Amino acid sequence: MSLRVPDPYTGPTTAGVDVSFYQKRIDWDRLARASEHVRFSIARSGDALSDDRFFEANYKGARDAGLTPGLYRFVRPLQDIEEQAKRTVAHARLVGFRPGVDLPPTIDVERGDDPDIGDERVVHDPKRVAGQMIEYARIIETELGVRCLCYAGAFFAEMIHDERLAALPLWTPMYGSRTARIPKAWADAGQHWAIWQYDSTHGINGVSGAIDHDVFRGDEQALRAFCASLKVA
Repeated sequence: MSLRVPDPYTGPTTAGVDVSFYQKRIDWDRLARASEHVRFSIARSGDALSDDRFFEANYKGARDAGLTPGLYRFVRPLQDIEEQAKRTVAHARLVGFRPGVDLPPTIDVERGDDPDIGDERVVHDPKRVAGQMIEYARIIETELGVRCLCYAGAFFAEMIHDERLAALPLWTPMYGSRTARIPKAWADAGQHWAIWQYDSTHGINGVSGAIDHDVFRGDEQALRAFCASLKVA
């Protein structure tokens, strides 16, 4: 099923959601039968060195309901990047992650590295932050045998512009716009979004409250091929 997403891209899309403990208990069978025809779900593994207590239930619940599951971790550059990656790897193994079948882990970086800024939105050393992202992706690839995805909004990603990041498929947020703005690293490499998070204010059957809504750039067959293409070992 294709959704009418406001973007110059006019090809088929596949609906998805991303979830965390904020949604509490989810009725995955009801969600999978909802009119939005969701076919994939990306569950939060954790926030830096803290794990999401609903991760295992969300990942397995989505998979058992017939959705393609995935996982992400909200990464903070001021904390141990290796330990954050290792926690993600441990979670992937806990739920029986299937390389080439499931969506690979996503690195979600939305915070900077200036300890004097309370919300960490200032990037003091862009090269260091980009290097940490690359190191995180390297650990994921080495341990799980898949290329990592990168969740990055254009504003933040352009503060840490690094051409190496364009090797990671892009999952980008952009709400209330006719186009999903592509960060410079990906645009320079001729890359577009693989997944677009386009809404976070609406609900869906099976969930109490709002949920993040996403689309994959392609039909379900393309989604399966995408997952397979990111397997490296």
